[in-house]
Amino acid sequence: TRVDYAIDLHSGSLSIEYLPCAVVARPSNPGRMGDALDLLRAFGMPIGMIIEHSTGGDRALIGACRRQNVRHLSTELGGGGGVSPAAIDIAEHGVMRLLHHVGVT
Repeated sequence: TRVDYAIDLHSGSLSIEYLPCAVVARPSNPGRMGDALDLLRAFGMPIGMIIEHSTGGDRALIGACRRQNVRHLSTELGGGGGVSPAAIDIAEHGVMRLLHHVGVT
């Protein structure tokens, strides 16, 4: 694979609003759990979650990342048809911290 990391920035839908948070899926390889936690810490959102699997199942981005051994971090940045300026600011700074953490910047 030519991809090492995937960052998924999104928010709820028109009918759902989430607290801004960062999300990683529990890696299928237990030895990679430290890497997943490091991504959460580097992104630096006030709320972080570790999930077992995506609601989209194996067909979602998380499932594809697991199959290809790609490290993945997702976000929820709001919802209800919009994203607050504060959530955008958190996401922008988080992406910059994450890119620095993985050695891209």
